[in-house]
Amino acid sequence: MSVKFNITRGRGTKNSGLSLKKSTTHKAYNTFALGAFAFLAAYVVASVIAPVKNSSAETQEVAAKVLNTDTQISITPGQEKVTLNVGQPDPTGTFISGNDTLTAKSTSDSGYQLYVSMDNNHTNGNRLYLNGDESSGYISANNNGSGTDIVYPTTATLAKNTWGLTFSAEDNNNQVYGAAPLMGNEYLLKTRSTATPIEGDAVPVWYAVKVDTNMVTGTYSGNILYTIIAEASNADLGIPSINPQAGALNDTVNISVPLQSTLENNQVSDLGTITAKIGNESCNITNTTLGGATVNLTCTVPQLTVGSTYNVSVYIQKYDSTYVAENAFEYTSPTLANITTMQEMTSDICAATDTGTKVTLRDTRGGGNAGSQVANYGVVKAADGNCWMTDNLNIYNYTISAETSDFTSPANYTIPAGITATTDWNTNDYATKKVEVSHGLGQYASQDQQYWNEPYYNWTVAVAKETTAGVTTAPDTSICPKGWTLPTNGDNGVNKSWAKLLHVYGIDTGAKLLANGTLGFTKYYGYWGWNYASEYTQGSYGYFWSGTPSAETNAYFLYYYSGGVYPQNSNHKGVGFSIRCVAR
Repeated sequence: MSVKFNITRGRGTKNSGLSLKKSTTHKAYNTFALGAFAFLAAYVVASVIAPVKNSSAETQEVAAKVLNTDTQISITPGQEKVTLNVGQPDPTGTFISGNDTLTAKSTSDSGYQLYVSMDNNHTNGNRLYLNGDESSGYISANNNGSGTDIVYPTTATLAKNTWGLTFSAEDNNNQVYGAAPLMGNEYLLKTRSTATPIEGDAVPVWYAVKVDTNMVTGTYSGNILYTIIAEASNADLGIPSINPQAGALNDTVNISVPLQSTLENNQVSDLGTITAKIGNESCNITNTTLGGATVNLTCTVPQLTVGSTYNVSVYIQKYDSTYVAENAFEYTSPTLANITTMQEMTSDICAATDTGTKVTLRDTRGGGNAGSQVANYGVVKAADGNCWMTDNLNIYNYTISAETSDFTSPANYTIPAGITATTDWNTNDYATKKVEVSHGLGQYASQDQQYWNEPYYNWTVAVAKETTAGVTTAPDTSICPKGWTLPTNGDNGVNKSWAKLLHVYGIDTGAKLLANGTLGFTKYYGYWGWNYASEYTQGSYGYFWSGTPSAETNAYFLYYYSGGVYPQNSNHKGVGFSIRCVAR
């Protein structure tokens, strides 16, 4: 009479894929069977490994194609069947064992966990039952003699009419085995926290049974369940980076989330649904692009507070999986070095910039006639703590909008076209009327005639009004770019005023102002006279508006010549002066 111990591998099926927040399991079933074919003393011991359940790249496409986390995991028996032949069982108990080597694989760079348990619905699930029926007879799992089933890895010498398993060659040599735990109490057999070798991990297992002549003839069977769980790959989404790291610019945060590798089709649409949060606020995603293995998001959030730390969370959801990438950044405000346009300026940016920093910024509205020119303006962080334009404003014959300019209502304002006749400003209501913009033509220039090309604006245009009749308090509007405004009139203690700016540099003459080299005053720009409709004093004097009226028909301005500087002069609103803006 022969005794056989069989190990058979079944056919595979698919299971779900991997996400950052859930694990993927693959299962292999080992079926044990004991059989007797002739006399009561004749036995067959069989063990079968049933279906191995494989990866789910197809069913969880987000893992395979979107985030390239095509995490393949499998448990593969080493051979189809193991057959052992023994002689006539002895009344004292005949021992038989067989072994196999499982191959555990996972492509996750964070490894996997391998568990073992029984897999059946019997009351005492770690027994082997006669013909699969727990009421017909059984072979108990190995125990310690107290009647309590031993759960692996607690092992004991194999007793008569028991079965067990071990994953230790030494225990097998000593005929020491344990019982597999019941489902729900799986035993963690192996943990790998790094990438699996290409060839996989070899996991040896020994099965054994010891029976005597008291066992009823028949086939005894039960299922062993091996479960492998892939750990979430660190490269699934990666840690998002925030650009600029210094903070969010004008409430806009740029977020870059690394993927594991370049997407197969390189299509943003393959990413599924993308959402993001900054702190507790949801981001309004305004742009999504894909660059290689990185998805780039631009989102806007409510006003951020300088000095505060914000958590950033990006969620990519497709099918039934959600992938989460998280990071945090401290909003410490960008500086002038981080921006390229006038419209990006904020008070935080100016405050964070070192004194003396000089940059060139572009006005997105354009410049010159009808905004047809590229308008680049020098900007300096001055010693008074403010950021000032070091070039004169130059835009006319153009309708500016509240989105890009220094006003909120009305939505648009048209800066008049240039002077076409010498009498255009010679009107009775010159002081409060929006009038056409004038230009220095160079006839009074003492040097560099080609330089006299910036417009002169009357005060009504400077503050973006159709009329300033009755206006005796400073309007909160101007034709400056968004984020900028006209200087405030006042003494050297008033912030954003011509007086304070000049005071901190010790400037009391036009000669010192032009020689300063920091503030960009390189010429005597002159002005346009309302009463004679002509330009005056180019090469000898300079005039710049403030945003503060001095009376119904007058406003304050900066006036200088070689021997003096007067930052609080007052003149008719209808004359044409130059404009320099200061950051709000």
